[in-house]
Amino acid sequence: MTVLSDLLVKLDPVKVIDGPERRADFGLDTFPSANACVESCQDFLHFMTLFHQSVQSCVWEYWPYYDYSWNRNQVFKLLRSYFGENGVEHAHLIARTGIHGGLYGLMKRIAKHAASEFQRIDIHVTVEEFLMYLDDEEKEDAAREYSERFEDYLPPELLENNGLTLLMRFEKVLENHPYMIRNVTLRI
Repeated sequence: MTVLSDLLVKLDPVKVIDGPERRADFGLDTFPSANACVESCQDFLHFMTLFHQSVQSCVWEYWPYYDYSWNRNQVFKLLRSYFGENGVEHAHLIARTGIHGGLYGLMKRIAKHAASEFQRIDIHVTVEEFLMYLDDEEKEDAAREYSERFEDYLPPELLENNGLTLLMRFEKVLENHPYMIRNVTLRI
């Protein structure tokens, strides 16, 4: 087994994509939301802060790190990124009225974001750690092996210049690998 093969096992889409998504779904499904009090904007923000903390602990698989102000700040940022400057007020209206998926829809969106952030960071760290321990010759060998194994799925421009383009973008190519494999398997 080559060093590249070892890395590709770690980048298996079932592990790095499906795993965080399953944990986010678990966090969403197990959070006690049936009796959520979201009448006031403050109550809504408090509820979403507690949910954010809970789903983060599920996705990251750690004992809940309870820093209320950090979690609240993250909720503010997410809601503003979704709905603009008045994101909290807009999201509160959605939660109260049930439009656009209501409270559950907002919770689902935050859970999905938590999973996607975990995926991005986990994949990046795994690839960065792999490349950090390779010398230049080993990187070239790994890039060559990768292009031979996956040339049918790679964009032609990456294979130009005798693989130099692939080598120059190797980190990004490897970070995209689980998604490429997922897309290929979905088409089959």
